[in-house]
Amino acid sequence: MALDVEKYLSHLDGYDMTHQQKVDFINALQQFAQMFVDAAWDFDPTNPTHVCIQKCAEELKDERSPQNSDST
Repeated sequence: MALDVEKYLSHLDGYDMTHQQKVDFINALQQFAQMFVDAAWDFDPTNPTHVCIQKCAEELKDERSPQNSDST
Protein backbone atom coordinates (compact mmCIF):
# COMPACT_ATOMS: atom_id res chain seq x y z
CA MET A 1 0.00 0.00 0.00
CA ALA A 2 1.40 3.37 -1.01
CA LEU A 3 1.82 6.00 1.67
CA ASP A 4 0.19 9.37 1.02
CA VAL A 5 3.02 11.55 2.31
CA GLU A 6 1.15 14.78 1.57
CA LYS A 7 -1.41 13.80 4.19
CA TYR A 8 1.23 14.01 6.95
CA LEU A 9 3.33 17.00 5.85
CA SER A 10 1.35 19.46 7.96
CA HIS A 11 2.54 17.67 11.12
CA LEU A 12 6.06 18.91 10.37
CA ASP A 13 5.16 22.55 9.66
CA GLY A 14 6.94 23.91 12.74
CA TYR A 15 10.27 22.29 11.85
CA ASP A 16 13.09 23.91 9.92
CA MET A 17 13.10 21.31 7.15
CA THR A 18 12.86 21.49 3.39
CA HIS A 19 9.90 19.85 1.68
CA GLN A 20 12.15 16.98 0.56
CA GLN A 21 13.52 16.49 4.08
CA LYS A 22 9.96 16.24 5.40
CA VAL A 23 9.06 13.70 2.73
CA ASP A 24 12.19 11.67 3.51
CA PHE A 25 11.46 11.82 7.26
CA ILE A 26 7.88 10.59 6.82
CA ASN A 27 9.03 7.79 4.52
CA ALA A 28 11.70 6.75 7.05
CA LEU A 29 9.11 6.63 9.84
CA GLN A 30 6.82 4.53 7.66
CA GLN A 31 9.64 2.10 6.86
CA PHE A 32 10.53 1.86 10.55
CA ALA A 33 6.92 1.11 11.50
CA GLN A 34 6.63 -1.42 8.68
CA MET A 35 9.70 -3.21 9.99
CA PHE A 36 7.95 -3.75 13.33
CA VAL A 37 4.79 -5.00 11.63
CA ASP A 38 6.78 -7.37 9.45
CA ALA A 39 8.67 -8.66 12.47
CA ALA A 40 5.45 -9.27 14.38
CA TRP A 41 3.72 -11.14 11.56
CA ASP A 42 6.64 -12.85 9.88
CA PHE A 43 9.33 -13.44 12.48
CA ASP A 44 12.57 -14.74 10.98
CA PRO A 45 15.00 -16.08 13.62
CA THR A 46 17.94 -15.63 11.21
CA ASN A 47 17.23 -11.91 10.80
CA PRO A 48 19.17 -9.91 13.44
CA THR A 49 16.63 -7.07 13.30
CA HIS A 50 13.76 -9.42 14.07
CA VAL A 51 15.72 -10.99 16.93
CA CYS A 52 16.50 -7.56 18.39
CA ILE A 53 12.87 -6.44 18.17
CA GLN A 54 11.70 -9.68 19.80
CA LYS A 55 14.23 -9.27 22.62
CA CYS A 56 13.17 -5.66 23.25
CA ALA A 57 9.49 -6.65 23.24
CA GLU A 58 10.14 -9.41 25.78
CA GLU A 59 12.09 -7.02 28.03
CA LEU A 60 9.23 -4.51 27.94
CA LYS A 61 6.74 -7.25 28.70
CA ASP A 62 8.86 -8.36 31.68
CA GLU A 63 9.11 -4.78 32.98
CA ARG A 64 5.34 -4.37 32.85
CA SER A 65 4.46 -7.70 34.41
CA PRO A 66 2.63 -7.58 37.78
CA GLN A 67 5.47 -9.51 39.42
CA ASN A 68 7.84 -6.62 38.81
CA SER A 69 5.45 -3.99 40.09
CA ASP A 70 6.43 -1.96 43.18
CA SER A 71 2.82 -1.44 44.24
CA THR A 72 3.14 -3.59 47.39
